[in-house]
Amino acid sequence: MSSDAGSSRATSASLDGPRVSQRASNSCAFCTKRKIKCNKAIPCDNCIRRGHPETCTRLPAIVRGRLVNAPSTTHRSPLTADQIRLLREGQLQRENVGLRRRVADLETRIRELENGGASSVGKTTPASIMADSPSDTQSPSNAFAHLIGAARSASGSGSNVPVERSRQDDPDILEPFVHVMAAPTVHSERPSSPHPRTRDLGSPAPMSPMSGLPDLPSRKATDLAQADLLTLLPTAPQSMVIVRASLKYMSFLHCASHVPHWLQEHDEWIAAVSDGRDGGKGDAWLSYYFSLLSVGMYFSGDLLAAELGLSVEETASLSAFWFDVCLEALNRSKFMSTNPTIEALQAIVVLPMVSYNFGASAYTESLLHVGLRIAQLLKLHLLGPEPEDTNNLPPGLINREMGRRLWLLLRLGEGRPDFANTGGLRLPQGMTVEPFNANFEDLTDTSVIDRPFTEFTVVTHLIAAGRRYRIFRQFAEAFADANSLKEQYMIANAASEALVANYNDFPCLHNSDGDMFDEVIDLHAPHDHRPHSRYIWTLLMSAGTILVYRSFLGRAYTDRRFIEVREACLNAAREILRQRKRRVPPLFLRSWPIASYTVLAGVVLSTELVHGSPSPAMRAQLITEIQSLIDSLWECGTNSLVVQRGVPLLRRFIDTPAAPPKAEHIAIDETVTAANAALPAAQELWPSLPIVPDGAAGADVWAMNTNEDVWSNALVALENDDASGWWTTLI
Repeated sequence: MSSDAGSSRATSASLDGPRVSQRASNSCAFCTKRKIKCNKAIPCDNCIRRGHPETCTRLPAIVRGRLVNAPSTTHRSPLTADQIRLLREGQLQRENVGLRRRVADLETRIRELENGGASSVGKTTPASIMADSPSDTQSPSNAFAHLIGAARSASGSGSNVPVERSRQDDPDILEPFVHVMAAPTVHSERPSSPHPRTRDLGSPAPMSPMSGLPDLPSRKATDLAQADLLTLLPTAPQSMVIVRASLKYMSFLHCASHVPHWLQEHDEWIAAVSDGRDGGKGDAWLSYYFSLLSVGMYFSGDLLAAELGLSVEETASLSAFWFDVCLEALNRSKFMSTNPTIEALQAIVVLPMVSYNFGASAYTESLLHVGLRIAQLLKLHLLGPEPEDTNNLPPGLINREMGRRLWLLLRLGEGRPDFANTGGLRLPQGMTVEPFNANFEDLTDTSVIDRPFTEFTVVTHLIAAGRRYRIFRQFAEAFADANSLKEQYMIANAASEALVANYNDFPCLHNSDGDMFDEVIDLHAPHDHRPHSRYIWTLLMSAGTILVYRSFLGRAYTDRRFIEVREACLNAAREILRQRKRRVPPLFLRSWPIASYTVLAGVVLSTELVHGSPSPAMRAQLITEIQSLIDSLWECGTNSLVVQRGVPLLRRFIDTPAAPPKAEHIAIDETVTAANAALPAAQELWPSLPIVPDGAAGADVWAMNTNEDVWSNALVALENDDASGWWTTLI
């Protein structure tokens, strides 16, 4: 109070007597007093918005003995149309603030009346309301009702397609979280939230991590920056089902935690929250929890829909919503400043599994690089080898092993095969070694059973991917440092051979064609990860061939020295097509690399269609193959952004007329071997090839997606649509 009075007296004194200064301020007195930016017009925009343009004046001052900004006695000119609009906007904003406060007061009063009976027993929380509500036993999905209803209304606002009425539209269904949608909720203080947000409800919401992402129904439905995250939980039984499905089916891809210990920790926490007690978990832990919910709903939503009482469309909406909640929890945890934690890293390595389907690939790619630095702060790069006696190891083995897995998962983000990866961090490998090839039951705090690579464990897929990452990293660095095209071609050949050798080191990943898949996956039966992993690796090997040779594919259409590259890429694309024609469970097809590799194969076949001068019969065959890839893309899910962008791209390729053959154009056919035999020795050919210096204009050596003779403008436009460059992240 005294400070306000002092500032008021100082302002009054400055108005009564002009101050002596070397220059006069052009800002008005209101903006000067509050130290805010003024547009230096009279009246200024700030005074117009607050509804008092008539009081907007500049502070008088004496400059070099002359009075400046003296009060004017003349009549002010009327407000312009733009100023009237600002005045009206300010009035509406003040009315909105008042209405929001009134609504918040009314909602608080309503909740007090509804909870009047329970207040005498003990403290009531939204989670306890959810647990004690009698309607919970009648409708297992009413904990999701407010989210699903908001997502339906948001997604239907821009479309004229009628929405089918479901049980969530019934007004008799209890919506225990509806207050989150109606009015902002103040955060509850948790261990990793040292500064709870208790700002005024009428103040503007701070920037959230979702502010730069495309609009999803869940992002339009609620203001997550003001919501209490504990009010966005499913019920305890639903949470147990979702997280167990997420870890059961996808843990071999994101083995970031010790599943038995984490599930026990989760069950104790969700039971405490359901009873109205503080679970004692911080925002970082919640971010990992919500990431598992999002992954579980996205990959196994169709399997869980019947048990949760939801439709498949509703599970997809909840997956997108919990993805946003995970980002909000991660942002609140202050993982980049004061609170770097293992839980934050666990969330970061899980998010890329679904981020590519929600338009957030660039954001999560940045998170991976940030997470790598955080892992260094936590000393995860210094986890050296264990003693040889694996039956008597120092205590803390589980934590060290989880650290090794996290470090490897974070390093995978750098193993991209693009040759000018400006986002890649050239960090030293550090002392951290590969994790043990062991299942969770093989691992204790002081011992481990390290299994050979002939046996598949939950970590085998990660170890093989980690070695593949190192091959691509070395390939990208060596390719960029090569001095001639011959060296680059030799490096590509060596990388292709290294990929095959790495695959041969893991016999348990072979023979995918011999796997038999069940049409329906039993939720309650044990799950075998091997068929899923083998299917992915079959596509990985074919895609790897294309990725290491892609910078030479453009030249293969005019230079006989690279005709083998052209043949190898076409064979790899057709192998991807053959695998995609296999009937596999839908669970296998929802990983974003599956859709990406399908588009990759389609682009290679489309390049042959447009620039290969095929015969009419071969052209018809290529069109049929590309159309088959388009049909298989839709099986990956219509919500995937890779599918939504890849299908129009391949269709544009089909509609593109064939390019006229050039002087040295080569038509590939069954006589490839004969054509190669007619060529002189390679030693005589390489020196005659023109080498373009690094960075020179017109260089088409670096990436074939920059060669306009090979790739259509549609591909370039496609890459510009997604800042992450999903084409260059296909690993």
